[in-house]
Amino acid sequence: MKNYKSISFLLFSLFLLFQSNAQKIAEKFDKEVSIELEDGTLFGSMLVPKSKKKIPVVLLIPGSGRTDRNCNNQGLNTNSFIYLSEALYKKGIASLRIDKRTSGKSLNTFYSSTTIKEIKFNDFISDVKIWIDTLKSNDLFSDIIVAGHSQGALVGLVASIDKKVDKFISISGAGRSIDRIMLDQFNAQLPLYADSTKMFLDSLKNGKYMKDAPSFLTQTFPEYIVDFLKEWFAYDPALLIKELKCPVLIVNGDNDIQISQKEAELLHNANKKSQLLIVEDMSHILKNAPRDRQKNYETYSMENLPLNKKFVKEMISFIKK
Repeated sequence: MKNYKSISFLLFSLFLLFQSNAQKIAEKFDKEVSIELEDGTLFGSMLVPKSKKKIPVVLLIPGSGRTDRNCNNQGLNTNSFIYLSEALYKKGIASLRIDKRTSGKSLNTFYSSTTIKEIKFNDFISDVKIWIDTLKSNDLFSDIIVAGHSQGALVGLVASIDKKVDKFISISGAGRSIDRIMLDQFNAQLPLYADSTKMFLDSLKNGKYMKDAPSFLTQTFPEYIVDFLKEWFAYDPALLIKELKCPVLIVNGDNDIQISQKEAELLHNANKKSQLLIVEDMSHILKNAPRDRQKNYETYSMENLPLNKKFVKEMISFIKK
């Protein structure tokens, strides 16, 4: 037993060393990039491998809230996009990780008591279009691939339709309008409030605010984001994905406690030419996690956990195909 513990400790130490060395790629070769807009500055990180010929580049769009370019959000540090960009780098694929105007370094340039309340969902889409145009203007890149995670999947989808990118990847993206996803999530945790939750979300979809709604709803959704949510709720991803003419990869983990694999199946059924990838044991943060809901969520703050290997392998294969 003593020898077993020694071996386990050694393997764990090697695992941490490997993760540390992996992150040194980003630390050493990341290039800070920015775009100045009238109301603030957008920031991101580019990781570009050396090459004598043009290479593909992937625009990585993070999820909702204050999730930054690395998929970290207020103490829940996953580093998922760091690991993903490094995996792409090793295979000769460039990447751009971005801070939305509500996250990371970009937030500092947009934030004030007034401007943060004026940000709308469609601002995210407009910003991504600007990033796409920036990548298209760079002679280093052959193909532009947009890959959005969670909320970023919808943002990337809408932008990709307009900008006609070369490939699109939806990672843990919803197949229905987000108000329906939110209703399912609230009902799973607070089933006794199902009717009042539906009424509240329906009112937001119509641009109205129910001040007498249960406190857990008014605290989660302050009144000043009504316009933001109205824009977000208006998009139906399954209808939109039909408009994409480029190759599409739809990815979801079968262990995702936020977006179920049924959402990915809805997207795939809407775009029959798409490739569907359901990854066994993968959670919402693109890593393996326990089936228990609470233990699954606890992995959101375990930044040293590696990405699911099959997900990374299949994504790279799709990009290079």
